[in-house]
Amino acid sequence: MSRINDALKQARKTPGHGTPVPPPPRPLAEPSSSVAGWLAPVFMLVLIIAIVFYIGWEVANHSVNAMGAAPAPVAATPEVAAATPPPSSLPPVPASTPPLPSPPSPPSPPPEPVVPVVPDKPPVLPRLQGIFYSPSAPTAIIGGKIVRPGDHLGQFLVQRITTNTVALVASDGKTYQLGLAN
Repeated sequence: MSRINDALKQARKTPGHGTPVPPPPRPLAEPSSSVAGWLAPVFMLVLIIAIVFYIGWEVANHSVNAMGAAPAPVAATPEVAAATPPPSSLPPVPASTPPLPSPPSPPSPPPEPVVPVVPDKPPVLPRLQGIFYSPSAPTAIIGGKIVRPGDHLGQFLVQRITTNTVALVASDGKTYQLGLAN
């Protein structure tokens, strides 16, 4: 029996006698270097970003229109206003047609007459009704209102309160003194 076993071993070692030979190993597939391999994901990413921006723009535009708010006009300087014509509702003129003559400019307004300057009459001063003097927190009652230095009283600013007077500064910068005798 050992001869049979030896023959079988020998037959297994030598290929070609009815035993299948395994195929040689195939090389691993190399990654595709074609443009389509990376272009499709990039295109999808750009498309998704464009859709997100479009939806955001529509939502923002819709919310402004829903509130009924028109965009605030921007004030132009005289130089810019003179250089840029006002918007027109007319369709644009094709480039092949010659430009239309500009309309004549409106006449300048007549000069305003000179008005002589008349000095303003002094403002009507409120009535000082009482002073509660304290060096740290002086107060006064003027025209029925309690005021402190720095308070506004109509067109006047309470500048200073002393034991007998109150100093008021008018909007034109003039200072007026109210006393208890007023």
